[in-house]
Amino acid sequence: LGVVKVVQWIVEAMFCEKGAMMHAVAERTHRSSEHGRDSTADGSTSGSAPPVQVQVKNTFIHVVDRDSEGDKMSMQRSYSDSCLSSSSSNSVQSGSGDVVTSGSRERESVPDASQVDVSMLRRQLHQAAGLPMSQIEALSREQLLDLLPRGPDEEPTSVGSIAHAADTCVPCLFHREERCLSGVLCAYCHLPGHQGNKKNRPSKKVRKRRAKEHEARENQSASSSSGPVAPGSSGSAPSSTKVSL
Repeated sequence: LGVVKVVQWIVEAMFCEKGAMMHAVAERTHRSSEHGRDSTADGSTSGSAPPVQVQVKNTFIHVVDRDSEGDKMSMQRSYSDSCLSSSSSNSVQSGSGDVVTSGSRERESVPDASQVDVSMLRRQLHQAAGLPMSQIEALSREQLLDLLPRGPDEEPTSVGSIAHAADTCVPCLFHREERCLSGVLCAYCHLPGHQGNKKNRPSKKVRKRRAKEHEARENQSASSSSGPVAPGSSGSAPSSTKVSL
């Protein structure tokens, strides 16, 4: 019962406070209207008192003038319009076509093979492909590009694609996703048809052992095709073939 009385007392106090505030607002409104009528009767002002808007926030009464509320809404609209105009200006593309700007991200275009720097192409062929500088220093741009393998579109691929025929190249992951910006200067292979993932490829030791086994089988087949040596024939004894695995 004590708790119920306390709660009842709190509710009554809140209603009393709210009623007092409502009475104060009504008295203020009545006073402002009387002041407007008096001023109109005296001829001091020709307009009426500014309208008042009553807003209830939680359990409190908030009085807002219409003029200030209109100014606040106009400021919010102008701010949102300025934000929209600034965001739309950031998404404008440049007319050159080399760089496309969208917000804070930039995407460069791949350089054309016919416009690549000759000295950079020559240095990349020497460092990445291992070509002697004495053989390529006198070649022109077209002659240097002829050293690169051609892709499916009959265009020069990359410097790293030279080792594709020997299966010693490393595929370019960025070219697979069309995000390689190095073009023909890339030190990785741009040709399709690799032997899959490096994890599935045998190690160098296993490939070397398989090559020796293949060579030993060829030697055995060659010795068996020559035929057995006749007993009692002149000459030295038949030598045994030693196969090292």
